[in-house]
Amino acid sequence: MLLLLLACASDVPDSAADPCEPWDSPELTLGTGEVAYEPLTESPLTLVYGPQGGQHVLIGLAGRGLTTDDALDSELTGHIGGALAARSTPYVTFRCNASEGTQQAWNLFLVLVEGVTPQDVHDQDMDVHVTLTDTEGRTLEASATVHVYDPSQD
Repeated sequence: MLLLLLACASDVPDSAADPCEPWDSPELTLGTGEVAYEPLTESPLTLVYGPQGGQHVLIGLAGRGLTTDDALDSELTGHIGGALAARSTPYVTFRCNASEGTQQAWNLFLVLVEGVTPQDVHDQDMDVHVTLTDTEGRTLEASATVHVYDPSQD
């Protein structure tokens, strides 16, 4: 019985056993989170008023098999009704969360662009898209629709 299990295990590539090591086909998922990565739920993303006068929503990312030897280049965009409402280009540093089986990043600011007000995004669906390039030069993309809520508008 033990030999059979060992034979089956050898068919699985070593890289597939550890999501924090590079894979041939890495994966990327959009989420949220201020102090830790959180998967997206039906709950809206809260519009945050920054200390420098801007407004943003918090984005998180979960990856598997990315090459993350350094901070990674990314672009975050948010569109409402097809029009650009938010954009940022943060450098992303992933941390391995072995218990979740993912590489994670959080507290990424998706900032409202000039001319877009909190009233424009309050209680609206925003199509969020991320493009990320890992240190091997591979480009990954992820998208999700989120609902934006501004508590100051109540």
